[in-house]
Amino acid sequence: MTVAYMVGTSALGSRRGRDGHALALVSVDRFCQQLAYETRGRARITLMSDHGHAILPSERIPLSDELAAMGYRVGSRLERPGDVVVPEFGVVTCAAIHTREPARVASDVVHIRGIELATYLDRGPDGLDRVVVLSKTGRASITHSAAGFRYEPEVGDPLRMTDVLARLRDQSQVDADGYVADRVLFEATIDSVYPDAVARLWRAFHGLIVHQPDVFVAVEDGFEVGSKLQTQLVHMQATHGNLRPGSSWGFAASMAGPLPPVLRMADLREAMQKAGIPIAE
Repeated sequence: MTVAYMVGTSALGSRRGRDGHALALVSVDRFCQQLAYETRGRARITLMSDHGHAILPSERIPLSDELAAMGYRVGSRLERPGDVVVPEFGVVTCAAIHTREPARVASDVVHIRGIELATYLDRGPDGLDRVVVLSKTGRASITHSAAGFRYEPEVGDPLRMTDVLARLRDQSQVDADGYVADRVLFEATIDSVYPDAVARLWRAFHGLIVHQPDVFVAVEDGFEVGSKLQTQLVHMQATHGNLRPGSSWGFAASMAGPLPPVLRMADLREAMQKAGIPIAE
């Protein structure tokens, strides 16, 4: 028999920071110990999270107001040039913006205080899709092929991957066209400033988000975007959503069998099945 519990510990962390997570984890630990004792060790427990948390107080970025101050018309529909739609709900560290002028909006929004990266989908001179990545001082592009991913800094290095790419070139892991196999790049960027950022940003514009944004924004740790009302009701002590490690890493642990030391959430189901955890397709 399989029994599943969904426990919303994220709210405790958001309201109380590290102390909130500690309270939740102590309670879960006691429950697991009691269950293991009462079943005389027959129960096999698996725990997992769906995201991490940057545990520090954050300041809201009034994204809609900032865009309006730049001369954009913020509303609920795109009817003419200069219109933008900014869904603001929850409190997170990433944001979607809908516009018919993604290059212009991304170039403007990245200079708002607290915005770390702005990205948008473009088509290069070779006709290939490319994700353009902007920071306040840099610009790069991401392309994808059967060979893997190619990250090309044009000005600066927004994703801070220069050292990673140099190391991969020394290891002959970069092909003649500049592409690196997906798995190789994943493993090489596990401990980077932005873990697995290239593949994650590509997926943001290729099927991950149902209502695909025209501009996708990552916010610096210590800042937040979203609902003004919610931030007035709760002073956030932890947030998540950006590309930084605190938001990127979750955990999975099981008494049923060993799991890989690092994997993407998309690969977790298969890994759990191999470990003998009864997760259906």
